[in-house]
Amino acid sequence: MKTFHYALRDRQIDRLDGEKIAADDIPKKKSASHCGIDMDAPVIAKSDDDLFLKPMRWGFPTGLPSEDLTGVIPPNVGKSLERCLVPFEKFAVWNPQALENTWFRAELNRPAYFAGYWTRWTGERRVLTHRKTPSKKHSLWSIFAIVYDKISLDQCEDDAIRFPKILSKDEGRDWLDGQKGADDIVFDPSRIEPIQA
Repeated sequence: MKTFHYALRDRQIDRLDGEKIAADDIPKKKSASHCGIDMDAPVIAKSDDDLFLKPMRWGFPTGLPSEDLTGVIPPNVGKSLERCLVPFEKFAVWNPQALENTWFRAELNRPAYFAGYWTRWTGERRVLTHRKTPSKKHSLWSIFAIVYDKISLDQCEDDAIRFPKILSKDEGRDWLDGQKGADDIVFDPSRIEPIQA
């Protein structure tokens, strides 16, 4: 998974399990915005007992010389990191059979979130100048990655697809509080529906 769309709507960010989320510095949007690797997206996280929403950069460094970034991580990788929720409208996964992206949204277009991990990281990341030409900036970044399940098509492991772990609004606080482990979030195909891009 290398792309998703998000929109900050009242139903996604004003309340989560009955709690108001501090999001004064991020405007709500009527239309969905695109997010790709090494781009910013709004992320819900927890500080003490308070929830907050802030823009974070998508992608963890892989540690490889090529400076590759990964947007998704397996459940066992992020256990020492802080948990987060990533609101989304729709997302795309690569379908190896069709050789193209397949787009999905939450069932009945309900509020939904990716389960994720975030951390602070110092290094160089891409930025856009006023001329919209990419450059590099060395700074302290808040970065996140999305937890995935590897789902096989037609019982063929070679065709496994990395599907993001998806949480409902009711499950979001349990994830942030540590009451639900990443392994407890089982892929449920009834929670998503394919759509046209």
